[in-house]
Amino acid sequence: MFRSQLTWVSAFGGLLFVPNSALAFNFGFVRAPDYLDQYFIVLLLAAVPAWIAVTITKPRNVPFNELYRTKMDRLPHAYFRILQLIVGAIFILLFVGMGLARMHEANGGAL
Repeated sequence: MFRSQLTWVSAFGGLLFVPNSALAFNFGFVRAPDYLDQYFIVLLLAAVPAWIAVTITKPRNVPFNELYRTKMDRLPHAYFRILQLIVGAIFILLFVGMGLARMHEANGGAL
């Protein structure tokens, strides 16, 4: 068990330290520095299995927009909270990145 955990930690940790040659993304209002790309990739890769786990374990008759109010077993509730944390981290990183990009532009830098 320890060996498989070490493999996963090494794989995701390796994504954080990959040399990144991407430029900062710029979709009009949403801009972020390029050094945040690797963190977005890791968080998106973590969100996909969490979303699949929530989809599989949620009650059949409950839509996604009502999951936070639904009384569920412990496992689907845990998966849902993990997905919420990951999505929250993505949004925090996005807004911090946008603020950093705008601060850089205001100080005379160019994206």
